[in-house]
Amino acid sequence: MKITKHILTGLLIMMVTASGFTATAQTDLSADYDSVATSSDEKTDRSVIIETNLVQSISSEYNGVRETAIFNAIMLRLQNPDLDTSRITKSLNALLSVETEPRIRHKAHIALFLFENDNFSFLKNENTPLLEGDVYRYASDQMNTTFLSVNEANQ
Repeated sequence: MKITKHILTGLLIMMVTASGFTATAQTDLSADYDSVATSSDEKTDRSVIIETNLVQSISSEYNGVRETAIFNAIMLRLQNPDLDTSRITKSLNALLSVETEPRIRHKAHIALFLFENDNFSFLKNENTPLLEGDVYRYASDQMNTTFLSVNEANQ
């Protein structure tokens, strides 16, 4: 029963977010909100549902579900900069305390860096669609540059 619940949660998050964004960072989620939701209350309700699904998926026992949820959380925040994502941040922090898979830990660290520093502007590139690997590579480069700059300033 527990496995079925997690599988259904993963499928639900994929279905809810599939119309909003896919593996590229160029999909305009806000346009989907405008076409589906007519009032700001409906947009907020949908955001809460998506955020809840992402939080549940980040704590899934399945590696693929966790990985997809981390990327989808980044895309949600990229497309909705005013969205309160504190629950996602808490979920990512909780994931880091128990995660044993190095690849997922790395992606969660990158996502936390982006969320905590509100540093998504370098990912916005209107000319070229960014794939998932590109997002993590660019974010990782930005994170390294930030940390190296801080270290150099402290020396």
